Amino acid sequence: MVFFRARLIRTVRRPPLIVGGLKSNDRARRNTYMRSRCGTCLLVVGLLARPGYAAQPPSPGRVTILYDAFGDRAGLTRDWGFAALVEYRGHRILFDTGNNAEVFAVNVRALHVNLRSIDFAVVSHRHGGHTAGIKYLLQINPRGKIYAPSEGFGVFGAALPGTFYRADPALPARMRYFGGQPPVELRFGTPWPKANIVLVDSLTDVVPGVFIIGGTAPNHALQPSAPTLVRRRG
Repeated sequence: MVFFRARLIRTVRRPPLIVGGLKSNDRARRNTYMRSRCGTCLLVVGLLARPGYAAQPPSPGRVTILYDAFGDRAGLTRDWGFAALVEYRGHRILFDTGNNAEVFAVNVRALHVNLRSIDFAVVSHRHGGHTAGIKYLLQINPRGKIYAPSEGFGVFGAALPGTFYRADPALPARMRYFGGQPPVELRFGTPWPKANIVLVDSLTDVVPGVFIIGGTAPNHALQPSAPTLVRRRG
């Protein structure tokens, strides 16, 4: 396999196999569960053989960078964050949405990308550099499916057992969550309550030859990393 840093390229015309992303800073790990783990999604295109999918010869694919802090392509605005359009075997997949909805819109229009025609979107993780453009995406494609990592706390809407926090029965009821009688499940809000978000926490088949790997990674424990593209040589 040959590894590429997706932020260093504009277009890949061979079959892309993995597009993934995770950025983190080097601040000290937090002790609370809420801040210690970050959900992630990795997009895998044409890499794994899965039962029920007939083997197919590779076909041309392309990754077009929509949002990045690198490059000199005319008409594009550079900014922190990442977004890319992945095209593979007739499927069009938006991966991440950048750091600013207005900048994302400018770049999408400059590259003549029609967000109404994408099959679905994948958000790698909850950081603003990858999620801010969801606002613009929903203006153009309000019911499009968005795959996002499942995590107890986060911005995509999730739930935890009502007993996840440490209770102190010595406190009077007025000083305890829900008067000491929490609901069985606590559901958390999202900035995009009307979005068609599908939460992913494991290997998920989305279309033939395209998979999403969801899970969690220690937040702030990873070295900063650009989204990575992997393709098979030849």
